[in-house]
Amino acid sequence: MAESPPHLMTLPELAKLLGVPAASLWRLVRSGLLTAVKNGGDEPLYSDGEYQRLRLTLDLLDGGVGMAELRALAEARATERLASRTAKSIAAVIEDILGPLTARIERLRALRDDLIRARESLYRCRSCHKELDELSCRTCAAMNQDLPRVIDEFFMPPKRRE
Repeated sequence: MAESPPHLMTLPELAKLLGVPAASLWRLVRSGLLTAVKNGGDEPLYSDGEYQRLRLTLDLLDGGVGMAELRALAEARATERLASRTAKSIAAVIEDILGPLTARIERLRALRDDLIRARESLYRCRSCHKELDELSCRTCAAMNQDLPRVIDEFFMPPKRRE
């Protein structure tokens, strides 16, 4: 049974499917990370196969991976002929990505935890009738003594500098 030809789509159609602005995809085209499979008249066309690769590329960008690392990943397969060399090249790029990505994930987890604690603390404060400048939250029984950074920086009166 013959395989059906891939569905081809324009860049704006691909962008809509991915839920991103077409300008974001044009940036990837200009950098060589997204290549049209066919030029249908005046407009380049992209296959369904590009969708999965592009989804991963956008996830990597959202995770803080830079264009240089993405290009290195794409070039590893294009420049190496042996599987062992390709695997070594890709593994090296992944190793370079993992350090900063892990650090970013830890910072995001800490921020998420801080925001959750802030939300819980502020929920308890909804019945407070004090003026903002007379708040004594650090001694209030409803407030944790270890204030989340968000509350300390955005809710509390400015700290007096001595």
